[in-house]
Parts: sequence; C-alpha cells; structure tokens
Amino acid sequence: MLGLYKRKNKNKEEEIHFQKNESLMLEELIASSGEIYNPIRTFTSHQILQATNNFDWNYITSEDRFLWYRGTIQNKPVVIKKYQDCSLFDSP
Repeated sequence: MLGLYKRKNKNKEEEIHFQKNESLMLEELIASSGEIYNPIRTFTSHQILQATNNFDWNYITSEDRFLWYRGTIQNKPVVIKKYQDCSLFDSP
C-alpha cells in the first residue's frame, strides 16, 4: 500500500515539474518573439476538470473535431478545447 502512495506522489510531482518546465519554455518562446500579449495560459488538470465540471456535456459550447467547453478559472472565463477522436464515427 505504501508503494502505491509513493508512486501516486511521484506521478503528481512529475506532472507539476513537467507543467512548470512547459510554462517556462512557452514564456521564453513568446518573449523571444517580441509579443506583448500572451493569450496562452497553462493550467493544472485539476483546474481544468473543476472548470468543466469533469467535462460535463452541459458545459460544451461547440462541437467539431474538438469539443469546446466554457468554464471559469481564477474568476476569469476560459474556453477549453478537447480533442474528439472522430475516427470512431468516420466510415471506412
């Protein structure tokens, strides 16, 4: 049981570490391009799940190859794009 806890904790630490590194890389890329405005933000999976109520169908605003969810993170409205595997519905 202790091994499972350690593994979960390690996975969570790796996710946090990955997200921080990804954010830093994105910030550096935007800064190097001379852009003043940065419309791209990174959020934790927990924040996204909370904003979309675990990707509840009632939060969908549009549907195509992606599902577009509306939500709120840090008291700001957000739109979250989730890939929808349409190959399951395409005919061969």
